[in-house]
Amino acid sequence: QKVRIALLVIFFSLSLLPSIDEALKRKNGPRKRKKLRWQTNQLKDHGGATLVRAADAATIDRAFDAAFAQMAERFNRAGIWNRFNDPGVQDFMRNLAHEGIGQTKPAMVIYALEIAGAIRATFAGGHQGDQFSGYFISYVDDEFSHVSPGEMIIHLTIKDCAERGVQQFDFGRGEERYKTSWCDTTVPMFETSLALTPLGQLFTGYERVKLLGKRIVRNNPRLWDLAKRLPSSF
Repeated sequence: QKVRIALLVIFFSLSLLPSIDEALKRKNGPRKRKKLRWQTNQLKDHGGATLVRAADAATIDRAFDAAFAQMAERFNRAGIWNRFNDPGVQDFMRNLAHEGIGQTKPAMVIYALEIAGAIRATFAGGHQGDQFSGYFISYVDDEFSHVSPGEMIIHLTIKDCAERGVQQFDFGRGEERYKTSWCDTTVPMFETSLALTPLGQLFTGYERVKLLGKRIVRNNPRLWDLAKRLPSSF
């Protein structure tokens, strides 16, 4: 037998216990509250901003329409392969959200931030027990970009989750600046391979080389930028 254990990715997580106020204290709460007040004041003349947690079929579809359009625009402009356009991806997400209608802890829920009658940002995630995991965030580049609608929807979504009893909030796999600015905990994920035969050992060897290749690409900005433009998953 041959066992191989390798670190795959790190999740960035935020504990919402004992309260959202205490959570913010751990991650520069005064600055975040000040920023949210500034954003709110900037939008007063436009009717303010409204966070919508999609709870019916029509609202879910409208939010996903906006999200997929926003991501397509940003990916196309950056020359990045849009995996949300891969066959079945969009239908899977919509169907999963529809199945969760009426549930208190659905596996897929999508939030939308409305400003001046249009959706300027979306945030999708799902519940697993008392934890909420983020799946994706999207936002549009337009005349309201200066108020950072993407940052605003993160703050309001976390606040909504805390008010609904969520104890742990995570942003999913991968490291990004906005994740580290919010999260106070890292959660490592490991891959375990158990080879029972000579052929299995060859396979685990192949997987080891592939994982090493991914790590090299991800740690090299130029290679990672190229990889994101290819129709393959890293």
